[in-house]
Amino acid sequence: LLAVLASTLAGLVAPAHAPPAPTTAQGWTGLFQARNDLTWSGSDQAASVKASNGAVYWLFGDTFLGTENATTGAYNPGWRMIANVILVQRGNAITPATAAGRPAIPGVPNPYDTPAKGDELDKYWGVAAVEHAGYLNVFAQRVRITPGHGLGFDLVGADIARFQFSGDKLVFKGMVPTPST
Repeated sequence: LLAVLASTLAGLVAPAHAPPAPTTAQGWTGLFQARNDLTWSGSDQAASVKASNGAVYWLFGDTFLGTENATTGAYNPGWRMIANVILVQRGNAITPATAAGRPAIPGVPNPYDTPAKGDELDKYWGVAAVEHAGYLNVFAQRVRITPGHGLGFDLVGADIARFQFSGDKLVFKGMVPTPST
């Protein structure tokens, strides 16, 4: 009885660790497929950086948030597409990286929430990141949506989104312009 009690108590106080990250393409596919929900269900362009806190931060461009209808393969009602997202990975667990109470976009905030000029609307795509002096600095490609013009968007410079670490979460601290802005 004493051995059973000791074993049970050890299980209660032992730190919980996420299972390790995948090591195969099939494993990574499964990991991201499991995120098929209202916090992330697919994106284009991906980049990642491992921070000194041991977490991996994933940057994505255009991102779908929603659940898939198993019968039709289409998104269920309530889905939406946002400009970018940052996810945090620890082991095989992936969650949104940005802390509660920040702007509604769970990544680099858009420069404007309303059209800048006519039909134009600027947004950011996170393309790379580097950690420096306690901050995660995300290089953010500024994109101007221009309907009816070529691809429908123009690349109009880059800025740096600065995030401070709060555990594994990121707290947005502001944008730093670059000469290309």
